[in-house]
Amino acid sequence: MDTHTTPPTGRRKITVLQLRAETAGAAPFTPTTPGRMLAAFKRAEPALGAPAQVVKLVDYLTGRTRPQDWDGGPGPGPIAWPSDTELEDRLNVGPSQRKATIRAALDAGYVRLRRSPNGKRYGHRDKQGRITDAYGFDLAPLAERMAEFERLSAEWEARRDEGRRLRREISSTRNHVLSLVDLALAEELEGEDWPAAAAKADALWRGRGTQRDPLALVPIAARLRALDVHLGEQVAAALAAVEHGETAPMGAEYRPHLTTTTQLFIAGANADESASPGEARPERPIAQEENGSRGQPDRHAAKRPAQGELLPKAGAGSGTAAETPHSKKGVMPSCVLRGFVVTPGLILEIAPIFRDWTSSAWPSWDELGRVAYDVRGAIGISPQAWGQAWVTLGGDGAITALAAICARHATGGVKSPGGLLRKMVELHQEGTLRLDRTLFGLADKLKKAAVKPAAGPARSGASNG
Repeated sequence: MDTHTTPPTGRRKITVLQLRAETAGAAPFTPTTPGRMLAAFKRAEPALGAPAQVVKLVDYLTGRTRPQDWDGGPGPGPIAWPSDTELEDRLNVGPSQRKATIRAALDAGYVRLRRSPNGKRYGHRDKQGRITDAYGFDLAPLAERMAEFERLSAEWEARRDEGRRLRREISSTRNHVLSLVDLALAEELEGEDWPAAAAKADALWRGRGTQRDPLALVPIAARLRALDVHLGEQVAAALAAVEHGETAPMGAEYRPHLTTTTQLFIAGANADESASPGEARPERPIAQEENGSRGQPDRHAAKRPAQGELLPKAGAGSGTAAETPHSKKGVMPSCVLRGFVVTPGLILEIAPIFRDWTSSAWPSWDELGRVAYDVRGAIGISPQAWGQAWVTLGGDGAITALAAICARHATGGVKSPGGLLRKMVELHQEGTLRLDRTLFGLADKLKKAAVKPAAGPARSGASNG
């Protein structure tokens, strides 16, 4: 059978994609520079998904042009006409790879071929350097798509930033969940399977892998946020139950000692200012506690002081007795405040930060107990330290200690409020805590500040509890 062979004519194969790009025809483009065009193309490279060899080809071809080719002036526009040998040397590829790279650039519509009658590439420039006649790679499609490249690069940057933000959020949320679990386990809180919650958070965190796509990360972040909110509510509810005495997660050795004590009505007025801190204070009037079952000062025993007074005057009670002596080391003293009378009003005077959280001008001790949890968070005391102080010092004692810490913290005298509260608890357990001395000093400062104004009554610093 006879075979018919077509002699070589220099024709090149045309793909469907190339045909579509060519039939679209050349479009006018906004004058630009080769540097700006190339920068926009490279920034859009991740969004375009262009192969590395194609980017390298475009880079090389752009370098073969001149600025006047891109200014929209007379001439055919930006055209480069390197030989096949030059392309293979620059791209460091063989003939097959060179052809494949050129075909990929043509299919993607980054360049167009300006074919010569003989199939060769060549060009000429005038004295001003403008192209008068050229055949080769037409780079005008790059300039025509400048706006597209800039839009794609901006969208890609936004997606990448969102992916990074989501990855950070996933990591931080997972760490917060694990911290909540650690707190719950340390406090022996009930109401949730804490190890299972930690395992779930770890599994979600590992599920992100090396993913950067926001569409894949959003569901993971949402599930972790939901878990974080749920565990936060569970921990808060369990801690609230502990603070109100419904449970005692820290063990029997940390329960408040239920002892009956006497109430010492004392004031700054009957403190012997001439005595040194180490000397014993004079005897002060006392009164028997009415309930006598909590081991705390009677909240209602002291009447609200008169205007301008911060504490009851000496002799407010009946009878006399010596101050409660120190307890032996390792034994909890019978009274945290050692007889010092504290009212909610005095708490507000010592620590004005409590006013920011209370809704009443004369709050009750129960209300102070509720807002104290928020106050401790505002000055950086951990829930663990506060819970230990609450069950060890008792409710009123913990609130008073917190107020004293707030007073010193407001003047910059405390670097670690949580550390100071833990130290108070430790000293109380050893029987060496002298919170009454701190209160005497704070009350004395308040009384001195109250008499400074020349006119107008001083603000009352105490109330009926």
